[in-house]
Amino acid sequence: MKWIQQVKALVVKKAKAALHAAKSAAVKVGVVAAVGVSVGLSSVQAYAATTVDLSSITGAVSSADIATGVLAIGAVMAVAYMTIKATKIVLGVLKTS
Repeated sequence: MKWIQQVKALVVKKAKAALHAAKSAAVKVGVVAAVGVSVGLSSVQAYAATTVDLSSITGAVSSADIATGVLAIGAVMAVAYMTIKATKIVLGVLKTS
């Protein structure tokens, strides 16, 4: 019975150490992310001071064309998946009969 308590104590000790390491890593990642965001925001503010008119480029792109293309690709992929799945089902039925 004593060895069970020793194993339990060891597991708890290892879990606490892992939790402490995870918290430490999370704090480091948070600090790096905060520094990255502040640097990014400062560069955005600097860029905003010298804006460039991009309306000629953005006006030439239609979101309807992009949506149609994405849906067409999705439809082709869905048909291919259904064809493969149906073939597997038919072959499975033929093998069992």
